[in-house]
Amino acid sequence: MNFYIFRTLTEVREITDKWLVEYNEERHHESLGDLAPCVFLAQHYDRMDSNNCWH
Repeated sequence: MNFYIFRTLTEVREITDKWLVEYNEERHHESLGDLAPCVFLAQHYDRMDSNNCWH
């Protein structure tokens, strides 16, 4: 989040929510193999399901 002057608590919440969506769903993270966290997590669960012998 860059420099921003908030006027109301509602504005803080709205902008923070948008930032969290961008950070967790859109922004690629080098530490996760240049994937967005939600994509990385989905792939992780897919791998776990395919390795589960109780299917």
